[in-house]
Amino acid sequence: AVASSPILRAGAFEGDESIVEPVLDDALTPTVVDDALLTPPPPPPPPPKEIEYSELVSRLSTCRETGVCDVERVDFKSAKAEAAVARIGGSERTVLNLPIEDPSNDSSPLKLVARCRDANVPYVFSDLQAALKSTRGSSVLSAPKLPSLPKLF
Repeated sequence: AVASSPILRAGAFEGDESIVEPVLDDALTPTVVDDALLTPPPPPPPPPKEIEYSELVSRLSTCRETGVCDVERVDFKSAKAEAAVARIGGSERTVLNLPIEDPSNDSSPLKLVARCRDANVPYVFSDLQAALKSTRGSSVLSAPKLPSLPKLF
């Protein structure tokens, strides 16, 4: 503890012999503050940018069972669902180890589509939608105009 300034008795003045001796006062004692307390905590680590296929399947199963889901949507990047990005908790994560289509395997990418459907998680095929949007109004995919038939009646 550090001595504070002298405390005067009632009716005393500076230079008076009735000044009380300095008093140790813990409330006025300067304290040493740890630098670690002044330093802000480090920011939280960034959210992961990837998710394993098995973990996504597990999350979708939990969604289906509980009705509470942190998977917001799944975006399949090709018509065959060979690549996907899942939006979880506001961040997009690439789905790793997505199985390829194989008639002899039960875990095809289309099984993931079915799991999304069963868990009420929205899903899209973004490349397919982009292709359809780019061809609307063009004659590339439109059928030729057929001649009108003569009226028989």
